Amino acid sequence: HVDKLGTSPTDSDVAALKLYRDADGNGNFSTADQLLGSTTFVGGIAIFGALNIVVPMNQPVMLFLVINLSKTASVGKTVGLQLGNHVYVVGNAKVPRRVIEQAPRLRLIAKYGVGVDNIDLAAATERGVLVTNAPGANAVSVAEMTLGLLLSLARRLKQTERTVREGGWRVTVGQELSGRVLGIIGLGNIGKQVAIRARAFGMRVISNDIVDYPEFCRRHEVEPVGLDELLSQADVVSLHVPLTPLTRHLISDPQLARMKPGGLVIHTARGGVVDEAALYRSLVS
Repeated sequence: HVDKLGTSPTDSDVAALKLYRDADGNGNFSTADQLLGSTTFVGGIAIFGALNIVVPMNQPVMLFLVINLSKTASVGKTVGLQLGNHVYVVGNAKVPRRVIEQAPRLRLIAKYGVGVDNIDLAAATERGVLVTNAPGANAVSVAEMTLGLLLSLARRLKQTERTVREGGWRVTVGQELSGRVLGIIGLGNIGKQVAIRARAFGMRVISNDIVDYPEFCRRHEVEPVGLDELLSQADVVSLHVPLTPLTRHLISDPQLARMKPGGLVIHTARGGVVDEAALYRSLVS
């Protein structure tokens, strides 16, 4: 349960947090609930200190995270890790081995998002630290961003804006999305949301994933194909896979060479999924 007590999140990336146990068991935050500890939130990572309880992992316990955003917290003081830390709540901040090893009482690293490549999983496993993520938490946001980027590229919005800002004016010819082929690599939570929105634009959607989703594909008219076929057919390729040893540089010289001339790549996944050197060579060739 998150209760925003202070100013808008856009005012500061530093927040003061308090963690409560649902002492009265009613499932709602109230003054009867037990304060376990407080901390600060800096740059995507929450550092909990002074917790007097180790939450059992084998039974459900409802905790309330009360956020009070503030500009007064000291970043310099909060980045120094303390021995009493039990929980890290992580956005995109990196949690390397040294961070985990400096917190011997650490029990949980909770990732707000899907990809956990910013967390040293081997170090967490060695020290018995549970790592969780939140699949689907940002699926709609990323899908909407994907369509926004696609519209910007297809309609040449950035080039048009730049021309107008420089005092010029010329007719810019873009591409209609309707009837175009969108190839989605990774049909998970985000990929599905992208597919639904692309179908609303009248696009033909094809997909490639190591997991089959027959019911979703049937309902939303998405055609599963092999990766090579997707790359050769798609007018637009959109990437929605996690970064793993199997997906690192998934898109490199051979894959880019299979794409149509003038094809578009929308990349909202982890950077390492695309070989940037190969992408540069493709763009300048």
